[in-house]
Amino acid sequence: MIRNSFIILLTSLLTIACSNDRAVFLKDLGIKGKKFTDTAGEKLKQAAALPEKKTIGKDTDLPIKGKLGTEVWLTSDDLILPDGKPATYPIQVEILEVYKPKDMILNGISTVTDRGMLSTAGQIKITAFKDAKELKLSKSNDLIIAFPAANGVDQKMGLFYGVEKDGNVIKWLPADTTGKNLPLYPDRDGYTAFPSQIGWINCDKLIDSPGPFTNINFVSEYPEIKNINIFLYFPDMKSVVKVNNGSLDPVPIGSKVKIIAISITDKDEWYSFLAETRVQEKQTIEIKLVSTSKDDLLKFLDSL
Repeated sequence: MIRNSFIILLTSLLTIACSNDRAVFLKDLGIKGKKFTDTAGEKLKQAAALPEKKTIGKDTDLPIKGKLGTEVWLTSDDLILPDGKPATYPIQVEILEVYKPKDMILNGISTVTDRGMLSTAGQIKITAFKDAKELKLSKSNDLIIAFPAANGVDQKMGLFYGVEKDGNVIKWLPADTTGKNLPLYPDRDGYTAFPSQIGWINCDKLIDSPGPFTNINFVSEYPEIKNINIFLYFPDMKSVVKVNNGSLDPVPIGSKVKIIAISITDKDEWYSFLAETRVQEKQTIEIKLVSTSKDDLLKFLDSL
């Protein structure tokens, strides 16, 4: 009886010791004891502002006004149903305004084209519905969008449309300028646009930089780069770029850049790496994540 009690006690002590050793081991590992996932992008989107929803019942309900100053003139006559038939009132319109670097980062948006980086005055996403059916813009439409110009009017700005993949904007394509009328006109208070489609619409211009250009590479001991969302904000150029596969090219040498790297564990623990530098030739930057809170990270993004 005494022998059995001793064995049970010894087993219990060994179990406790092993548990304590494992806890100490994980503590010593620090960040390497965490399991990071590739879901940070979705978590960031959940922290972003939601689209504003408006119900339009007649022409006199226009323009649709966004909280950040966007105005949209979009009537039922401008829209068609999925089968090509004309839409009728009432219609539901959703507007997502993305004017600040924070909103671009949370929505995972890069200001880039096939020809290079873009300087942005803001982006919006417009979607319209009739009885839960998504509408398209008719070829014969009178859609007008007025963009505000918080940073002043730039005569070189043009109109771009977003290309989406898996629900994310991956690049922007310039609007057609071969017709008689340009799709974007700068005016005293902002920009007036005449888009030929709805969805993601961007008021941008190609960055005017003579170069030279280089590439930036990012490395991380832990976690893997694929589990880190890396964004670069170029304040002087008003451009936000998401880094894919740990590398970005081309980037103007000497450009001031703010690095925002974010990763989230399977237990919803937030980690970040925040830095500011100037782009150097063939630069390699090591990402060293530190623990942060979601609220502190959002406050930092507000300051950009």
